[in-house]
Amino acid sequence: MYRVAYGSPNDLQRQANYNSAAGAGDPRYYARKPDGAPPIVLLIGPPHGQEMEGIVGLVNLLQIAGRASRILHRRFRSTGRKP
Repeated sequence: MYRVAYGSPNDLQRQANYNSAAGAGDPRYYARKPDGAPPIVLLIGPPHGQEMEGIVGLVNLLQIAGRASRILHRRFRSTGRKP
């Protein structure tokens, strides 16, 4: 299992796991993003070990994102401004 992260982590002020928060009808118990926090994207690969197309696709996507980050000399931001 691999984890790739860009930027510093946000304090999401978690009070419960996602299932408990969904059962309570309020997903904010799971995560409260601070104002101005960048978007969070979670990519999950195939659940079975031999489905290579999905694994290769995710690895390629991460490589492209890493190259773009290095080319732009900055982290991805959601400012809407062009580099």
